[in-house]
Amino acid sequence: MNASTVTLEIPADLAAAIRANALARQQSLDQYLREMIALDAKQETETSAPEVADATPTPNYAMLEALRKVAERSKDMPYTDGTDSLKMLRQARAGAMFGYEPTE
Repeated sequence: MNASTVTLEIPADLAAAIRANALARQQSLDQYLREMIALDAKQETETSAPEVADATPTPNYAMLEALRKVAERSKDMPYTDGTDSLKMLRQARAGAMFGYEPTE
């Protein structure tokens, strides 16, 4: 096996974390990194499995139909300006439509 030296520019804290993980597993840095690369490759093949492809979300047709109906029903409704909304809400809470005196 040909051995060569490669210099990587990574943050010092990341290098320290990699070394600590390798020491905790009682592995050399080379062994640890090769294992991580193998695990990463294994995860990539697992995520490209057909089960994951079948798990793609499908559109919620019932909700889309409900939204279409709402849009159709409100098509001819006049635009309501929202500037007096708070005033009307307070009057309704106070019972103005029933002849009660506003308390707010």
